[in-house]
Amino acid sequence: MITIHNFIILELRVLKKITLLIFLFVIISDFPQKTYANEYFYDKNGRLESVKSFNNAVDFYYDSNGNLMRKKSNGNLIRNGSFEISDTSSATANYWNTYSGPGFQQPKGEIEVITVASGKQSQKIITNGVGGLYQDIQVSEDTSYELNGQIYLSNMLNGTVMLRVDYYNVSGNLISGETLTEIGVQNVWTTIGGAIRTPKETIMARIHFHLASSSGGTLLIDMVSMQKSTYGNLLANGDFESSQMNGVGDGWGKYGAFGEYQLISSNVTSGAQSQKLTMTNIGGLYQDIAVSGNTLYDLNGRINISSLSNGKVQLIVNYFDISGKTLGGEDLAEVSVLNTWTTTGGTIETPVGARIARIHIQVTSSSGGTVLVDMVSMKKSIDGNMVANGDFEASQIGGVADGWGKYGASGVYQLISSTVTSGKQSQRLTMTGSGGLYQDIAVSGNTLYDLNGRINISSLQNGAVQLIVDYFDRSGKAISGVTLSEISALNVWTTVGGTINTPIGAVIARIHVHIASSSGGTFVVDMVNFKKSTDGSMLANGDFEASQIGGVADGWGKYGAYGDYQLTTSTVASGTQAQKIVMTGVGGIYQEVAVIAESSYTLSGLINIINLPSGKVKSIVNYYDVSGRLISGVTLADVKALNIWTTVRETLKPPVGAVTARVHFHIDSSSGATFVVDNVTFKKS
Repeated sequence: MITIHNFIILELRVLKKITLLIFLFVIISDFPQKTYANEYFYDKNGRLESVKSFNNAVDFYYDSNGNLMRKKSNGNLIRNGSFEISDTSSATANYWNTYSGPGFQQPKGEIEVITVASGKQSQKIITNGVGGLYQDIQVSEDTSYELNGQIYLSNMLNGTVMLRVDYYNVSGNLISGETLTEIGVQNVWTTIGGAIRTPKETIMARIHFHLASSSGGTLLIDMVSMQKSTYGNLLANGDFESSQMNGVGDGWGKYGAFGEYQLISSNVTSGAQSQKLTMTNIGGLYQDIAVSGNTLYDLNGRINISSLSNGKVQLIVNYFDISGKTLGGEDLAEVSVLNTWTTTGGTIETPVGARIARIHIQVTSSSGGTVLVDMVSMKKSIDGNMVANGDFEASQIGGVADGWGKYGASGVYQLISSTVTSGKQSQRLTMTGSGGLYQDIAVSGNTLYDLNGRINISSLQNGAVQLIVDYFDRSGKAISGVTLSEISALNVWTTVGGTINTPIGAVIARIHVHIASSSGGTFVVDMVNFKKSTDGSMLANGDFEASQIGGVADGWGKYGAYGDYQLTTSTVASGTQAQKIVMTGVGGIYQEVAVIAESSYTLSGLINIINLPSGKVKSIVNYYDVSGRLISGVTLADVKALNIWTTVRETLKPPVGAVTARVHFHIDSSSGATFVVDNVTFKKS
């Protein structure tokens, strides 16, 4: 593997604290009061590349002949993040500014044309101490964004480089700030960044690339991107939409044996292009990403192998400390099945002291092979989901969400925003007969996985919507299959799924969301999740880690009296957040789950009551038949204890005719209550 080299790093923790205060003072004194009109950016061929306006950007992508392939409405908010626009009279790229701390000289800027991560130029700044580069971006309050960029650090004897964001209100006053990444590794292009959420009253975010060093250093910056968050991808250009002249996607490097690298548009699973590798021996692509030690991340990507006489394609991760020393590595997943887009990946835990994770997509074959790569994503782990675009937030022109395929009868596929249970959009299918969506996922044989998703059927004359899994061996031969769950209830979001045990020899699981009906129907899909089994829970987002803008966790609904719903981080039983409910009367939260009549299930959860003037907080389950008619219900627990986590746990047996169970956490008092719910599971006993 490639090693990080030529580094001399010393940590000065006291210095970093001092320089942070210095650079905050410098930046605040120059807060601009500006409202942006539409700005138009063009590429070197005169084609419209981006339109940017307040808190919105639209990016345009073209094929090799100059034809418009795709328009991305959630584009890059950073102005000139590629540093390709610069005046001959200025050493700093347009829309960017340098700054220094008191007692240090203003950084020297240069437009770099040799060492670049993307395009023809990057920004170089040379400091004799504390200083950096910044840009102001107008943003919305209480909104999630993804921010990343690539840096190349050299000639620094002490200190670190930080990617920092400060938030300002309409008066120009600093609200708060955060450091997303801090690294000291030198002489290698490294992707730094993460997900941010703007505080209340924020109207401006100031993005800094900050050198915290008493002796200064040389910093190259390229490929800076900020967009409204869909899934928090830490990778730069994981969709391979930006391309270098040498055929390697921007932000990526190549290693190993001789190979031919191309960005192609003829076979993609997302956007307008994917990365093609034709290798003569072992080798592939890599990208370095700044990480935190002892932290969980979800990493996956889509692989399509067109030729491979022996060996496999692997997803490999190596870890490095702040000095560039190797800490270890792991082979996360592998694929060898030909001619099918396969999602491969899993959850990694970085070792203590890790500051860099090097992601490899490697052809491990002495005779090489030809491989396509697309949709590579790495994010801080929420639920360990192995599905690519399981929330359907990324969209193709054809109406089928990125990462998914369609099959069966003729149908109309649309990504809609009117009926969702998570994020901003879901997948709608209007089918004329049997068929649906599918995705292939790399798995291990004889292993337990949890699979679930959310379905809402608006029309269905006969039949059912099913969640089906088929298994394939290394040669692509079908081994077996199972119908995990089915539902036919109309006009209600229902969680379907369960736990599967892959057969021996299985390397691919094909997940189908399938309508089994001769006359077709219309249904919506959202929140599809597939992960190695931890608790076998059939609920979607039972740990409340995924959040909607409205304060109700994804996958859950609210009912009853007026309430204030918040995802809280101050009172949690597990993970990073829990569901807080402040009710003015009777009501609560619920989720619908598909069940099998007369089967045994176990429901458990944790309740913490903060305020309860009267009454009780209850765990209730109601059962419904195929027509949506209430059959019966049961109260599993009554809780009154204050300021303590109380476990509710009970075994259930749905009655004859039941097809769904509605799980409620309910306050029965007309004067309301304040309580928190966390770690809810519902599984077969």
